Amino acid sequence: MGVVSAGNTPAGHYSRVLPNGLVVASAEAAHADQLEALQRVVFPTLADDERFKAAHYRKHLELFPEGQFVGLDGDRVVAGAGLRFAVNDAWWLYGDVEVQTILPRTVVGSDLDLGNGTYRLTLVNLGAHVQRRF
Repeated sequence: MGVVSAGNTPAGHYSRVLPNGLVVASAEAAHADQLEALQRVVFPTLADDERFKAAHYRKHLELFPEGQFVGLDGDRVVAGAGLRFAVNDAWWLYGDVEVQTILPRTVVGSDLDLGNGTYRLTLVNLGAHVQRRF
């Protein structure tokens, strides 16, 4: 995988269309509000002050733009990831991955009308750590 610059995509901006139509792309400031909303969906049990806000995402983009990515379903942000941030030469932060993957499943063979329909599954993965270099 490399950097793709196609159409009106700025040079150095990563964008790749996956076989299922989802797009993995470099995050932009315009995604910050949706990334904040995604935090509420993916981490419903976290206190509001523990969740990342749009301002946090914009700051990450300012400090480490090449390490911030989103998953897009059309214009809708369905995933966000930040990879690495160097606080200074000794301290590094890694992580903040959140995903809201929707996998539709349609059931039509149920004997009960209430059992038929389309079902969706949400998968979540979070990983983070701090590293101290000596």
